[in-house]
Amino acid sequence: MPSAPTQPRIIHHRPIEELAEALQNSWKSVCECTARFLREVYEFDLRQGFKEWGYVDTAEWLDFKCGISRVTAREKVRIAKCLVVLSKVEKAFAEGFELVGRSPRQSTALPSENGPTLMSALGVVGDERCGRMPATTPLRSAGARREAGNRG
Repeated sequence: MPSAPTQPRIIHHRPIEELAEALQNSWKSVCECTARFLREVYEFDLRQGFKEWGYVDTAEWLDFKCGISRVTAREKVRIAKCLVVLSKVEKAFAEGFELVGRSPRQSTALPSENGPTLMSALGVVGDERCGRMPATTPLRSAGARREAGNRG
């Protein structure tokens, strides 16, 4: 007969405020390590280090050498390249800028009553190479854009 699941043991009873602070510090460390990893991925990709082992690209190398799924590895390479372009974002990410509870769109939007976003806190609105999109421009899906194009 299977035994009943046991409750996890709390090893150290500390004040909840101390635990909350520890969680915040841990998350900051995760962001710092992730930023370092992405900088290394960018350099590895730029220098085509994957060729040393006979792989096709950095994503394939990450898959076989680090155990990161191919899809996730491709995303890591893509993000690493984007972070280099958006160096202000990379710096804030490396310093552990708070992104909890925000979607990527919310993180890059203009400030709202919920406070500053990552991009607005850095004074960045859009990619400088693409220009600034006016705040009044509605975002439309690809299907809506196609329909609008067919009407004209």
